[in-house]
Amino acid sequence: MSKGAFLYHFKTKRDLFVTLIDEMIRAFDAVQANHERRFAGDPDPWLSSQVEAIPDDEMQKMGAALLAAAAEDPTLLDPLREWYRVQYERVRRSPRGTETAALIMLALDGALFADLLGLPILAPAERRHFFRALQDLASGHLELIPAKGHP
Repeated sequence: MSKGAFLYHFKTKRDLFVTLIDEMIRAFDAVQANHERRFAGDPDPWLSSQVEAIPDDEMQKMGAALLAAAAEDPTLLDPLREWYRVQYERVRRSPRGTETAALIMLALDGALFADLLGLPILAPAERRHFFRALQDLASGHLELIPAKGHP
């Protein structure tokens, strides 16, 4: 794309960032919807698909750059805030239960933000095991069972 065409489409740096954030949301939703079809037999296909749809390295790099831009202009994250609001409304309606769904989503968000910030939380093998456990919990193959003596 030429500089002229670029400037025609994006009058300001903010316009570019808004478009990039919208595109990231759209891309994640498309990946998630594709994965959701694979989990059609699960108690909550949407929840099961969330683990599989975790952003790849390229999307995480773009996310880190956009996070830095948002430090300058927090309103850039307004579309993402709305997207998260909708996501967590689905969590509240999950057939797996609000607590289980929220635990899974918050764990995924924590892993995502740790990656965005470059925090070395889990070794690769531990990470695979962690995501497998979340997937099993989402699909109903693993259940949260209260400890004896606790409701």
